[in-house]
Amino acid sequence: MSPAIGEQLLRTYVEGWKECDRAKILGTLDPDCVVVESLGAVYRGSARVGEWIDAWFGEGNTHRGLGHHRAPGDGGRGGDGVAVHLHLARAASFI
Repeated sequence: MSPAIGEQLLRTYVEGWKECDRAKILGTLDPDCVVVESLGAVYRGSARVGEWIDAWFGEGNTHRGLGHHRAPGDGGRGGDGVAVHLHLARAASFI
């Protein structure tokens, strides 16, 4: 993958979180992706990432911009679960 494509995927991924756009987030990920959130939780596969997204944007959580969510499983500490490390085997949209 070229650096330009990688950068665009990352930008689109972050935009998806900012916009609360599940489809946009998942559209950047390969079905076999691995996402490691900043608090250490690991989500394997885009289906599991989708469940995480649903919990993140679900009832009881508020979206006021990055870093203001109560991350799923963080005990209400307001973790920065959007700051993730992406480990992509390949970019589904560009293969």
